[in-house]
Amino acid sequence: MLKLEPLPPEEAIKFFEQKGLVLSERWDEIWQEMHAKAFTVAGVMRLDVLADIYEQIQKAIAKGTTLANFKKDFEEIMKRRGWYDPKFKRPWRLETIFRTNVQTAYQAGRYKQQKEMADIRPYWMYDAVNDSRTRPSHAAMDGKVFRADDPIWETWYPPNGFNCRCRVVSLSKRQVQSRGLQISEGKGVKVKPDQGFEYNPGKVIFELDIEKYRKKYKDLFKINPEIFKPPQKIPQAISELKDFLNERLNLNIREIKTVRSKRYFMACTRDNEIRISNITFYDYNNFCPNKDLKNALKKMRKGAPLTFNEEYSLESLWHEILHSCQSIRDKFLLPEKDTLIMETFHQWRARLTYGELLQAFGYTPRFATKTLNEGYGYDWLVKKNRWLFKRLKLDARPLLKLSKRGTLIKSSDVESYMSEKLNIDSLDSKMKLRDMMYDATRWEVSEEEFKKKWEPFINFLLKKRQSGH
Repeated sequence: MLKLEPLPPEEAIKFFEQKGLVLSERWDEIWQEMHAKAFTVAGVMRLDVLADIYEQIQKAIAKGTTLANFKKDFEEIMKRRGWYDPKFKRPWRLETIFRTNVQTAYQAGRYKQQKEMADIRPYWMYDAVNDSRTRPSHAAMDGKVFRADDPIWETWYPPNGFNCRCRVVSLSKRQVQSRGLQISEGKGVKVKPDQGFEYNPGKVIFELDIEKYRKKYKDLFKINPEIFKPPQKIPQAISELKDFLNERLNLNIREIKTVRSKRYFMACTRDNEIRISNITFYDYNNFCPNKDLKNALKKMRKGAPLTFNEEYSLESLWHEILHSCQSIRDKFLLPEKDTLIMETFHQWRARLTYGELLQAFGYTPRFATKTLNEGYGYDWLVKKNRWLFKRLKLDARPLLKLSKRGTLIKSSDVESYMSEKLNIDSLDSKMKLRDMMYDATRWEVSEEEFKKKWEPFINFLLKKRQSGH
C-alpha cells in the first residue's frame, strides 16, 4: 500500500515550529510528551552543534539535496568546525535523526487533519507496512479499526518507534461496512508501542494550549519528507521503473510495459499491470506517453529541467499508480457513467498531487499550475467540474480527500457532499443535481453547452443556499 499522503504543510510546519532545541546525553532523558515539544539529538551536548544540524537540514530541503549528499556535506562541516563525532560515521545515525523527527512532525499534521474530518470519517485503521523490517508489535496492530475518539490513539498513533513507517487511515461508516471490517476497542489491546513512543505527538501539540517555541523550520515540509529516504539510482529505462517504484513508494506493481494504444495514455489493469502507450497524440501537443516518459527519466538522471509533456508523462503515471492502490474489483464493476465521475475526480486529484511522484525522483514540479489548468487527461471533464464547483462556491478539497489512495470516489459521494453543502432536500432537486453531475462528465456535452443548460438550476441552488431553505 502506498505510503505517501498528500498533506498541506501548514499543520506539520506548525508542529515543528513549536519545537525548541534541548540538550540531551541520551534520547530517553526527554520522555514521551516532551519529545513532541523539543528537538533533540542523542549525544549532542552543545547547542551550537544542535543548531547546526537544524541549519543543514534547512539547506538540504531548500536545494532538494539527497540524504546521501547531506551526510557527506554535514560530515565535512563537522570536521571543519572541530565537532566531528565518530558516531556520525555510522550510516544510520543521521538517517535516524531525520526520519524520527520528520515522521513525528508529519504524523502530527495528519492527526490534526484527520481529527477535523472525524465527523464524516469517524473510524481509524492502523496500517503497518508488513515486511521483513516491521516490528511484531506494529504488525499485530495492522488492520485493526477503532473509533477516532478511542483512547487507544493517545498511545498508538504513529510513529511508534524509531524509523516507524506505520500510518493511520481514516474511514467512513460506509467503507467500514462495505469492507466487512470489525470495530475494536482499545482497552482490549495488549501490545505496546516501542519504549519512549507511548504518546500521540499530534494530540500533545494540537490539543494543548502551548506557548510558541523557537520558530525553526517553517519551510521544512515544502518538500515531502520522502526526500530523506535513502537515494536510489533513477532508472534508465521504463522496464526498470517497476522495481524502483515498488521499493521507493512501497507499491505492488506487477509490471510496467509499453503498448500501442490510441484509447488511453496509460492504463492500470485488473492485475496491477501499468501499460504505457507509444502512440503520439497530435491533438494533445504531440504528447507521446512512452517517448516523453523515457525522455523524462533520461533528463532526471542528468538533473536537467523537464518540458511540460515530459512532466505530464509523470502525472499520467501517477494517475495509474493511484489506481494500482485502489480496489480493482470496485473499479471495474462501476457503471460507465459512474466510472466517468470516478475518473474525473481521480484525475483532478492526480493533478494536484503528482508532485509526490516527482519528489521520489528528487524533483519538484515546474508546471503544477499548467497541469491543473491544461492537463490532457479527462481534459474538459475536469474543466467542467472545476467550473461547477467554483460557480456553486463549493470547496472541492474535502471531497477530493475522499479520493485518496485505496479509495474510489463514487457518484454517491459527490451527490451526498453537494446535497449537504447546498441544502438540497427535495427529491426533484436531487434528481436534477444527479443529472447535472452526469452532464459534467459526459464527453458529448461541451463546456459552453453545459454552462448554458445548467445556469438556471445553479442560480436556484445559490439562492436557496443563501436563504437557508
